[in-house]
Amino acid sequence: MLVCLFATAAGLVEAGFVFMTDFTHNALEVSMRTASFMLLPLVGAVSFASPLAGRLLDRIGSKRIIGGGLFLITGGMGILGWISPSATAFYAGSILIGMGLACLLGSALSYILLTEAEVSERTVAQGMNTIFISIGQLLGSALIGAIAASALTPSAGYQKAFSWIAIASAGLFVVSFLLKDRKTELESVR
Repeated sequence: MLVCLFATAAGLVEAGFVFMTDFTHNALEVSMRTASFMLLPLVGAVSFASPLAGRLLDRIGSKRIIGGGLFLITGGMGILGWISPSATAFYAGSILIGMGLACLLGSALSYILLTEAEVSERTVAQGMNTIFISIGQLLGSALIGAIAASALTPSAGYQKAFSWIAIASAGLFVVSFLLKDRKTELESVR
């Protein structure tokens, strides 16, 4: 159940990517081409942090990886939502978001699903993970678009939406403490 919640959150954060170029275009007054290129550090952060999170998973467990990822996402979305828009703030926030998403979308959720599900139900569990990520993407796109459209300016609307994602991520960070610690996780595998 918790994994489905975290997968939905990952989809919600992914939905925010779609709006980041429009946010930078409006808030920083750059061309759409430049705004698109400004997402490269986010992509680089995901690429860098994914294998690192996978390696750390074996050492520290999924609880810390997921919690750390949610903490990074909260910080990154908080920067985008609550700090006055600037290129420095955007890069800092997007790098944190990328690193956090690598932890959340990486192998930690799959690890939990594969250790908790019966052998005959593992493919179903993986499929549910994918479905809940998609649900998060759909809901996230609709919510972010609605929140952004309700503001006086597009950049203020996006900041408000990113703030709400930061608040939701902070709540899920607290929920992540309900996950099994590494010792309990290893005992359930045996």
